[in-house]
Amino acid sequence: MSASITHVHAGDPLELALKALDADGAVVVEGLLDADTLSRLNADLDPLLAVPATKRPFLNAALQDFFGMNTRHLTGVAGKSRVFATEVMVNPTLLSVCDEVLLPACSGYQLNLGHVLDRGPGSTAQFMHR
Repeated sequence: MSASITHVHAGDPLELALKALDADGAVVVEGLLDADTLSRLNADLDPLLAVPATKRPFLNAALQDFFGMNTRHLTGVAGKSRVFATEVMVNPTLLSVCDEVLLPACSGYQLNLGHVLDRGPGSTAQFMHR
């Protein structure tokens, strides 16, 4: 049996996303970024993802399948895309989820990581994982 992730829309009440996140540990928020923001984000990132995937040896076939032979990694996205740093990381829906999940257990939080994995052509989907 394969796992599925609940989908909500960015305009839905926040409680729907929080309920799914609490129940399943993940939620997909459709429409989180509007078309203009997504277009500008892609314009920043597409040239960086245009390079061929780095071929690397893996310890075993399971790791090779998990990571994929054609996967391109783009780390430090906030430093490579102003759109990501100034619009995506401060998205009101994203921050509202963080406020509800993180603030009860801390005095503050900082979002500091952006990582894009482009599985590439011919790759299988990764299985659900943390």
